[in-house]
Amino acid sequence: MYPRSLRYAQRGILSLFFLVIALFITGCPSPPHRPTIVKPQSEGVYRAIAGQEVEFQGEARDSQGSPLEEEEIEYAWDFDDGTTGKGRVVKHAFRTPGREYTVKLAVRRKGSKEWTTTSLTVYVDIPPKAQVQVKPSKGPVPLTVTLDGSESEDPDGSIDRWIWEFEEEAACQASDSTATCTYEELGVYRGTLTVVDNMGQEDSTSFEVHVFPIAKIVRPEPGYRVIEGQEIRFEGQAQDLYGNPFDSSVEYIWDFGDGTPKKKGRIVSHAFRGEGRTYNITLIVQMKGLKQFANEQIARTSISINVPPVPVIEIDRDQGEAPLLVRFDGSRSSDKDGKIVQWDWNFGDGKGSEELSPIHEYRQPGTYTAKLTVTDDMGQTTSKSITISVYSIDIPIFHQIGSFAEMIYSPPNDIYGSRITMW
Repeated sequence: MYPRSLRYAQRGILSLFFLVIALFITGCPSPPHRPTIVKPQSEGVYRAIAGQEVEFQGEARDSQGSPLEEEEIEYAWDFDDGTTGKGRVVKHAFRTPGREYTVKLAVRRKGSKEWTTTSLTVYVDIPPKAQVQVKPSKGPVPLTVTLDGSESEDPDGSIDRWIWEFEEEAACQASDSTATCTYEELGVYRGTLTVVDNMGQEDSTSFEVHVFPIAKIVRPEPGYRVIEGQEIRFEGQAQDLYGNPFDSSVEYIWDFGDGTPKKKGRIVSHAFRGEGRTYNITLIVQMKGLKQFANEQIARTSISINVPPVPVIEIDRDQGEAPLLVRFDGSRSSDKDGKIVQWDWNFGDGKGSEELSPIHEYRQPGTYTAKLTVTDDMGQTTSKSITISVYSIDIPIFHQIGSFAEMIYSPPNDIYGSRITMW
């Protein structure tokens, strides 16, 4: 008999022997072969859309290429953005367009410390940028506009589609990146261009077209001169490119440039103050119910206030014995901003003349007020007066005093040959 301790040692050796034989027969568990990312499928870099969840699916196989049961394997994901995941199938959304992420998948048998890994590069697509050029973006009705979206871009791909949306009132035709529209009515028209890239990402931009009337001041004409205080009629007109009027859909606002309140209406009246001044008048034509949206709706003109003419009377004498012949001259009368068209003389004795330099004879003694009235090319008049004194020569009177006669005679103060001017 062997000692008891020896018998126990023999039994342990036999147990270890049978265990080694069992392992040899059944095969020792080996770590999984390099795992595969089966979703998303990509031969190179996978392109993702920012914010959109991507489903990732891993697969582990043994060295013979046979799939391993999910219950046997641990799956660990690293998305390269500070986040991780576990499980054979996971979902993840990436946030930064234009960035590449290296997604790593590590697998191991449960209970094992040895990992095998694989990776996939994910690129987050940059969305397209829609751009549209509108030429012209505003103008008088009818207005034909060209819309060009060809400058829309996709920095990391291509644009596959251009989608145009227009308001119903516009007559438009679109072909890929370009479109043309004709607007027959006044108003503000809006539209949208949406571009779609090769990843299905979209971007939209909106545009506006302003269709307005042409503002025209029908009367008075530019540079018109008016008389101070005289009511002047102003008439405006909103019209299309062909001169056809618009009345019901527009409103008229007049600014006379003299600090007075603005007036509304197609036809208004206004009186100006300040001789010699010039005022700039502005007419604003705008759509009813809409704010003014284009300077082309403004028409301008100017008004100047007439300066009255200045009469000047020149005479060769202002007194003398009857009959007195006086030469009148109005040639030095003037008009600063125009010309004098008429001279009217009233000699104060019921007689008159329209000559520039008349000669008049006063037959009876007396004091006369001669007046010259001048009229300029605006019809404005100004008058000036001068006094003429006409007297008779005293007849000598003889008085008999005793033996001699005394004659009394008072001669006049003759100023013949002098010239008198009255301004």
